[in-house]
Amino acid sequence: MAPVLVSLDATVQETECGPCAVPDVALFRAPTPPAPSAQLVDEICQILDRSTAPIILMGRVGRSDAEWSRRVLLAENLNARVVTDQKVAASFPTDHALHAGMSEVLPGSGIQDVLRAADVLLSLDWVDLGGTLNSVRQGAPESAGQTVISCSLDPMLHKGAIKDHFEPAPVNINVLADPDLLVSALLERRHGDATPPRCEDPPLPRKATTTPTGERSRSETNLSLTDIAEALDDLLVGHSHSLVRLPLRWPSSDIHVSAPLDNLGGDGGGGIGAGPSMAIGSSLGLLRTDRLPVAVLGDGDFLMGATALWTAAHYGIPLLVVVANNRSFFNDERHQELVAQSRGRPVENRWLGQHIRDPDPDISGLARSLGADGYGPITSAAELREAFKHGIDRVTAGGVVVIDARIMGA
Repeated sequence: MAPVLVSLDATVQETECGPCAVPDVALFRAPTPPAPSAQLVDEICQILDRSTAPIILMGRVGRSDAEWSRRVLLAENLNARVVTDQKVAASFPTDHALHAGMSEVLPGSGIQDVLRAADVLLSLDWVDLGGTLNSVRQGAPESAGQTVISCSLDPMLHKGAIKDHFEPAPVNINVLADPDLLVSALLERRHGDATPPRCEDPPLPRKATTTPTGERSRSETNLSLTDIAEALDDLLVGHSHSLVRLPLRWPSSDIHVSAPLDNLGGDGGGGIGAGPSMAIGSSLGLLRTDRLPVAVLGDGDFLMGATALWTAAHYGIPLLVVVANNRSFFNDERHQELVAQSRGRPVENRWLGQHIRDPDPDISGLARSLGADGYGPITSAAELREAFKHGIDRVTAGGVVVIDARIMGA
């Protein structure tokens, strides 16, 4: 049985408990997810049958193996290219021939080109569909000859008093339903059965990269976020692992997923300081699996919540933490540079209040003081790969490891 944490308000904890009636828990079950109507399913099937260049936007979808397999089966039956999103959990195998790319914080130019070429866009609870369409169409509300089908409950948030949503999306068909139920309904409508075939084949091999593994161009003195991503990508091959936390601007080309828990996505809040505790919580959830949890955190995020590492060390929660250490709250540096440019102020002052140096925090020493193994500061690619090898071995054996990797900007 998985561990359960119950957090109670202080008043509840301190108040004497008298006789109380225990309600029937069956009366408080979660509601059944909404399913699409048969009429909408028929209409969508007709549109997809006529489509010559369909694209599926895989957003916030289910994490079960069956739901994963049905999504793959639908894409293959439609011969639809698939775009995934780095901000959400793994939704489709990135090495599948139909995978067209992964959107990062915002859709890059390559993703935008893919979406412009589609005659039908099927959005399965895509995060910020309105913003994505706006970037693709460059501000035009409509795209000639393109049909957009959106399956999401986001329109329920579009109210005047509440602004907990992105911009409304201009779509042709709105489906207020669970996206995986729409996938099942489409498969049943087209083939009479939504049960994916049992696959006995091994996972698909990774797509060939332009540069063979081990021959990538990398700096030996100034590490970058790409150096960390490429080294992890190489050395995690053969290990069942989960990317439980990744920083902004992580190269999507180095995220390879073949199962629902390979990448857990972001928290969606954009805050700072919760990274260590969220990574440890995710690792706790993976404790009874064979997965190696990997978190890549910024130095500011790590330092604000580093004491959470003691919990992982004390309770034996395996975790590999890589600190992408640019010795700065660098996201704010970029913002202050933009503000300075717009106001005619010197950009050289962008670092004020943002640098984390002089003195430099001893991140690996802090990790060791909390019961983890600490490596670093590491400044070369060779050192980095050696630290990853040791770190992966230690975490596989049940340890907690922190690697301080010094990078230039991010």
